[in-house]
Parts: sequence; C-alpha cells; structure tokens
Amino acid sequence: IYSFFMHLPVYSVSIILSSLLPNINQEKEKELLVDIFSELVVTNSTYKYQICNKYLLSKEHTNKIQEFVLEVLQSTIKYDSGDIWTSSTKSMFELWSSPTFVKRSTITHHDYISRSMILSLENMDKPILENAFLSILISGVHSHLTSPLYAKKKWGMKIGEIFSKILSPEAPLEFEYYDEQSPEEEILTSSSNEENTDIIYKKRVYESSESEDPNELYNFNATEDTSSDSLISYDMSDDETDLGSVKLPTYIREAIVSLRSDDPDQIESTLLILDRLLMEEPGSIKEVAVTLANVLLHLSNQYEINNFNQNKRTAFVTLLTCAPRVVGSYLCEEFYAQENTLSQRLDILSVLQEGSRRLSSFQTQSKPEITEIKPAVQTLGKSRVWGSTPTLKSSSINKFNEYINLYFFSLANKIDISGVGSLDLLGEDSVVLGTLVHTLGVFIDCAGKRIENMPLSESLLKVVILLRYHSEVFVRRNLLTAVLYLFGNVPVEIFVNNFQNLVEEVRSWLLTVASSDPDDQSRELAHSCLLILSSNLKSTLQKGSKEDSSFIMNPIRTKLVYK
Repeated sequence: IYSFFMHLPVYSVSIILSSLLPNINQEKEKELLVDIFSELVVTNSTYKYQICNKYLLSKEHTNKIQEFVLEVLQSTIKYDSGDIWTSSTKSMFELWSSPTFVKRSTITHHDYISRSMILSLENMDKPILENAFLSILISGVHSHLTSPLYAKKKWGMKIGEIFSKILSPEAPLEFEYYDEQSPEEEILTSSSNEENTDIIYKKRVYESSESEDPNELYNFNATEDTSSDSLISYDMSDDETDLGSVKLPTYIREAIVSLRSDDPDQIESTLLILDRLLMEEPGSIKEVAVTLANVLLHLSNQYEINNFNQNKRTAFVTLLTCAPRVVGSYLCEEFYAQENTLSQRLDILSVLQEGSRRLSSFQTQSKPEITEIKPAVQTLGKSRVWGSTPTLKSSSINKFNEYINLYFFSLANKIDISGVGSLDLLGEDSVVLGTLVHTLGVFIDCAGKRIENMPLSESLLKVVILLRYHSEVFVRRNLLTAVLYLFGNVPVEIFVNNFQNLVEEVRSWLLTVASSDPDDQSRELAHSCLLILSSNLKSTLQKGSKEDSSFIMNPIRTKLVYK
C-alpha cells in the first residue's frame, strides 16, 4: 500500500486524498493509513504539502478528517524526531495568533483552526509548550481577547484556559464566557425567508405576558390525567423574607442613598424594587432623575450581587422612559465625557437602545384630523336637507419621536472627533464605534416611517459613507445593520427626491460587500439591504410613481438606471 501511494503521479495525489479521507470509517483502516501517511509526509514533499498546508491550514474539513490529519502529524515523530510535527504545529499557532488572521478570517475557518489548536494542546507536555510555543500563544490569546467579535474572543478564552492548565494545573486561568447572538445575527435569522422581508423590521412592542395562556402553548394529550388533585401545592410568592433585616426604601431619594451605601444587602434590595418605585412615583422623578442616572451609571458589582446587571439595566431603562428628555440628554453627554470607561459607554448605548424601543411602543392619541367630507342627508319631517359631514380620523403618535432628534444628533455629530479622553472611536475602540452605529440604526427603526426623519436619514447615510471601509468586521456588520433599519423604515420617496447621490454611493458599496467581502454575514447583510431597496423601489413604481421617480431599479442587474 505504501508503494502504491508513493508512486502516484503528483497531479493525482490531491484527488486521491479528497476521495479517500472522508471515507475512512473503521478504526483498523485508520490506524494503518495514519502509519502510512505519516511516513509519506516525511519522505515525500507532495504529501507533506497536502497534509501540512491544505488540510491543516488552508481549508476547513470535517472533524473526522481534521483528527486524522493531526494524528498523522503526531505520528511523524517516530520517523524524523518531531521536526515536521514541531514546524507544522508552530505554523498553525502562528497563523492563529496573527492579528491579521483574527481580524480577516471567516468564522468557519477560524473555528476550524481553533479546534485544531485545542486538539494539539491536549497532547502537549509542559516542557514542549514552554520552549517552543508559549510566547506565540500569549500573543495569540491577547489578539483574540481584544477582538470585537465575541465568537473569536471566546476561542481566545478557551485556549487560554487550556494552555494555562498545562503550565499551572493548581491555578489555571478562568474566564466567564457564554453563548450570545449579536443584533445583526438576529436580523439574519429573522430574514431567512427573503420574500417576506417585512419581518426584519417588525417592532419589538412590549406586551404583557398575562395575555398568554399557558394552555395554548402546549398540547396536552386528552388521555393523560391532567388533574392536579394529587399534587402538593406550594406557596411560590416572594414574601421578601430574605430581605427582612434590610429597610426597603419608600421614596426615590431614599433609594439613591441606599445605592450609595456600602451595604451589599441594601444595594441588592434597592435594585430589586427600584423599577417598581419609579413606576409608582412618576411625578417626583424629574427632580432627581439626573442624580439617580449618575448613581446607576457609576454603580459597579463589587460585591458580586446576583442578577446585578439585569436589575440595574431594568431600573435604568425605566428611569429613561419616565424622564426621557432629562435622562436621555444626560446619557448622550456622558457618552463622550472624558472620565467614563468603555464599559460605561457601552451601558449608555444599551440603555438608550432598550429605552428607545420601549418609548416607541408607547402610543399617544393626537387630535382628530379631518380626512374627507362626505355628503350627508338629514330628515326634518318630510323634508330632506342636504349637507356635508366631515369624517374624523384619530391618529396615534409614536412617543419616541419627541426625543429622536435629541438622542440621534447628540451622538452622531461627534463620531469623527479624534480622541475624547480615553475614547478613540476611529482608532482602537472599534467595539464602542460598532455599537454606536447600531444604536443610531435602532433610533431610525423606532421612529418609523416619518417624513420628518429626512435629516436623520441623511446624517446616517453620511456616517455609513464615512466608515464604510473600516477594517474591523464588527463595525462593518453594524453599518450594514443600520442600513437595513434605514431602508426598511424610511420611505423610498425620500431617497429618490432628496439625496439620490448618497444612496447611490451607499448602494455601490453594498454591491462590493455582497460580492467580495471576506465575512459571510457581511455579505448576507449587504444582500438583504439591496433586496429591501429593490423591493421598495418596485412597489413605489407599481403605485404610479414611475413618472415622478428620477431613477428605477433594474431587477436583473440590480443597478440604478438614471432617466
């Protein structure tokens, strides 16, 4: 068998490997082929290139092939004293640790290399790790921890924990990581059906969970005994007996004092009831709103209180919805304040996003509008009196629209400022920049289809054009998400009649991203943006605006054609 593989023509080696490796099923076959290919890698340069480059570094393969390749490289130690294994493993570690690879690799390719790293580290001894790979791994973990993409950052945490256990089993590194989905991934998930693009922009209206009947959520088998007579009932209500020794604040001013205290129980109990307290005292909030917002913004979980971040954010969002102008203005100013940390700036953006969505779900009734006048007939005895009766139509007003200009322009007008204290938006703080761009898109999404949003739309398009060639994938994804919100909520007539050149410039960039961006999700987002724009233009033309439009969309070439 060895002789057969050894004398294969060079051009056929790749074909044979691509057909053979996926079909290795039995363990005996695997052991035999591992021994054969390990010797071939040492003695034949063609096999060495195929295994050490194509299958190890260049392309993604199945887990079965990946494990086979690593076993082959491990087995080469008995033929060349470990030279090939050391050099190939070092190449893989250097690739994974490269800042360029962290920034530009696709998620699937990065996952493949990271899994190979873990499989290699599991069979590595401490002396080998310290002598050959330690400095490479340290720089690689640092590059991953500073990445704005959480999927890559999490791999850095995992590999950091593994190699720290090899170096120091008694005191290894421990990171807290979890699975999460970014906003742009949520949009991609919701837009999997391209024909029904309206679902992308469905508002997140805050509805009471009391309207949901649990019996409608589950289909019980009628033959089963669903009687609860045999079940023991428990009192599950929270009587707050665990907080009996803590004096709960009655007023908002008392809550502020409690949050400033050094008693962790007092802080925890105050955060638990602060949301309810704010709802009960809406009239007295405005006087102390800024003070409370300052306390919540600088409040840290130094006592490791359970559900601290969730309770703090809930109270913060409620405070913003109770005093939108005062608190929103304060938060926008604090975002660019010199003394705040990056974590506090991200908290500000998170509160503004959630608070804006909640405000947009508060609908207030405006004065009735006269929409049309219909003829009316009144009967007076045997006579008929002809007249006209106005038809009254009441319209609802999105409460968030009262504050969108304050929120949007306070944040958008300072994006290009270079270096505000510790903040460097156009430099290393790309996580904050991407989140800020996404927040501006959320503002547009919450405002809905309003002609008054024309200056905001123009400003957001200019922000997108300013940052469209950003090197960080995280920023480009959020730019595309913001464009999705923009195209989905702003009437296409505004684009056609007011800033056609800006839209054409953004659309040209979208075509480039959709065809050549190395990131898969960026390409999908760009494709969705183009689909929404094309769909809106077609619907506008079908409604009779074809003669009024200054450009139309070619559905085949997806290109703006000027008349």
